[in-house]
Amino acid sequence: MSLEDRLESGLPSAWRPDQDDPDTLIGEVIEIEVGTSDYGRYPILVIRQEDGEAKAVHGFHSVLQNELLKARPQVGEKVGIKYLGDVPMKPGSKFKSYKGYRVKVERVSGSTFNWNQIGTADEDQSGHVIYEQVEQTPVTVPAGAGEDDIPF
Repeated sequence: MSLEDRLESGLPSAWRPDQDDPDTLIGEVIEIEVGTSDYGRYPILVIRQEDGEAKAVHGFHSVLQNELLKARPQVGEKVGIKYLGDVPMKPGSKFKSYKGYRVKVERVSGSTFNWNQIGTADEDQSGHVIYEQVEQTPVTVPAGAGEDDIPF
């Protein structure tokens, strides 16, 4: 597909494994963009499957976004994404389940997408994701503030 064709066509249809699409998507990453929603920025990967059909993967589910941040796929690399469905949470959790995903990448060299514009995630030894902490700015409270007997 030429650049002009890509400009005219926009993003391909979204991969929706929770609806009619298969739960596994494998193919070559041909484009990476940044989308925005009410919850912030998220990655959009355009993946060309072996049959030539392209699908847009919108990484706005937290688990999918974290898996993509750990794997950091690049344009030209082969990626596999598996939708695990609704995964039950541990007893006592605030939520009943979450949307589970697994992402694997076959590494090649090539151009790089700056995944830090979405965020960073590291794993501890148990496999839990550790999020980068944002540096907090100290607040100076003026003398005499907070002495009005209000209990909060």
